[in-house]
Amino acid sequence: MKQLLISIVSDQTAPNVQFIKEFRTTDTHYLFITTEGMEKKRCRLWIEEALGIENAPFIRVDEFNPEAIKQSIQARDYAAFDEIIVNATGGTKMMTVAVIDVLRQLPNARIYYVTGKGQSYIQIHPGYVENTFASKLTLNEYLRAYGFTIKEPGPSDISPEYTNSLFEKYLDGAMEGKDDVMMYLLEQRRNIRDKKCIDISEREQEKEFLTSIGFPLQQDGKLTRNELCYLTGEWLECYVANKIKEELGLDEGEIMQGVKLSKNVPDKAEQSIVELLGKVKQPLRTDNEFDVIFLYEGKVYVVECKTSIFTTSHEKQDENFVEKTLSILSDTIYKVEALRNNFGLFAKSSIVTLTDFKSNPNKSGHLETNIRRASLSNIRIIAREQLTSGRKMIDMLR
Repeated sequence: MKQLLISIVSDQTAPNVQFIKEFRTTDTHYLFITTEGMEKKRCRLWIEEALGIENAPFIRVDEFNPEAIKQSIQARDYAAFDEIIVNATGGTKMMTVAVIDVLRQLPNARIYYVTGKGQSYIQIHPGYVENTFASKLTLNEYLRAYGFTIKEPGPSDISPEYTNSLFEKYLDGAMEGKDDVMMYLLEQRRNIRDKKCIDISEREQEKEFLTSIGFPLQQDGKLTRNELCYLTGEWLECYVANKIKEELGLDEGEIMQGVKLSKNVPDKAEQSIVELLGKVKQPLRTDNEFDVIFLYEGKVYVVECKTSIFTTSHEKQDENFVEKTLSILSDTIYKVEALRNNFGLFAKSSIVTLTDFKSNPNKSGHLETNIRRASLSNIRIIAREQLTSGRKMIDMLR
């Protein structure tokens, strides 16, 4: 059966990808209804790239001119198709109304709307029928639908069982008084670059620390890059990712940890550069690393992990160095706020930290302000008390 699958393109590209994945057959042809703005953002191309579609025809319309939209759709020949499947989810209201008005007149057309609630979608013509997606998007497909290039780290050599034990050791104070050790490990992590490992055979303090936490070294007296990353914070990412995976029964295609995502800057930015500077030297890309990302019930969850939201620095005043403790909560909230919109309308964001806020109420005068700001931005903050409460992780992240 020869099928035509028509999609209205909008900023929310994941519903289009999931809908096409659900309905396409071995003899499916595609038609996209798009706008100048969507073309500049590359939204249609992201959909095609996520699904492996090449050179599909498209209609570019003025989203605020319903009569012109109708004329453009009516100008196409639909007689060669046995079945016409329409996803009327995206676009402006005028685009949706125009598409439905024209295509519902075809005797072999079925029109659908993706609700964005869980895995549900609705047939709105002919008749009204509620449905549930049989197919599931992978996280890779979801991220590619929003234009991301994905670079995942290699699998961790450290077992979930050890990570769970390190979490308990942290709560019991295994990291307390180890600032010098952690500063050294952080410095080595920054400087390791192309080295495969660093030699700690003469570093008694660091060796004692690793022994005290029972750390499983791959090579005696040496630390690899991955081990340095794990010890200086990534262990909490591993703990959170393992807990989510276990609770929800997620497979490897639904969750990523320590992933680096790159995305082309929208053409609007390049146009501004051309206008102000006369040319663009090279296409701009934004590169960001995310601690934990997972896909659950059709929604993407972004989790930023911080063992502590406080950082200590030493500033010289007169002839002495004065220790100052600062909160990095504001910067973390800013990062989450700035990047969340890249993941679609229903993305959920959280910050997980092992900080005990109640025992540090006066460490930073901005804590209340930042917690209130996070709440207003629908960013969940999950601290030590919540992590140790026995509640399910997904209930805290929703």
